[in-house]
Amino acid sequence: GKFALRAGGRSTFWKNVKVSTSLDSFAKEFGPDRALDEEEETYFWAISPKSGDFFEVTFLDEDNKKSKAGLGHWLKRVRVQTGSKDRPGDQLEKAILKVAQWLKEDDGSGFKLRWFDLGAFSKGIEVTDPELLAGPVATIRIQATENQMKWMAMPEIEVEVAQEHPEHPTADDIGSSDTAPRPRVPGLSRSKAPLPLPGLLREAGDANRTLAGHASHAGHARHNSSSALSKLL
Repeated sequence: GKFALRAGGRSTFWKNVKVSTSLDSFAKEFGPDRALDEEEETYFWAISPKSGDFFEVTFLDEDNKKSKAGLGHWLKRVRVQTGSKDRPGDQLEKAILKVAQWLKEDDGSGFKLRWFDLGAFSKGIEVTDPELLAGPVATIRIQATENQMKWMAMPEIEVEVAQEHPEHPTADDIGSSDTAPRPRVPGLSRSKAPLPLPGLLREAGDANRTLAGHASHAGHARHNSSSALSKLL
């Protein structure tokens, strides 16, 4: 069928990328690679995105063995549309599109990887404008900014490669600065290793409710005893 996995799962352009996401896909046939196969009818289908959930694609170099950001691509345009032909309503309602770009240091000593917000989604679509020629793009990130109940279908991340651009940085130019700090993810609802504090707070809350319940019962008991004593007198 149309969701049969093709060899490698991705198109040639997206072949050598690392995909990271906190979103849960409905099934393997609707996994992240469906948004990178250049097939209009297939899509990545995620269950109810929460604030802070993300879908991230990082370009790697051919000889990159450590899954770190490579030299990237010069891009003129990035377009992300959510909602598929058979599920047009499954859109990402509130989200932003971010990129990490290699930018030349002010002193000309090398390049630094920096994050930028390109824009917010409107009716499930985000298109970057103007051109992204400040530096080659190493990572593209889609990040939800609000919780939503409905699911999200992402048919494709579309890019237009710049044919003319400034001189591309080399591996020597980026040197040891081949990683960028992760973008801040406010309100991320999932964590593989929850901090103990929320659990302690929940336990404290339960204890307070238990104490309040005991106090309430004690109050009722005192009231009933007073009523009975009044009748005897």
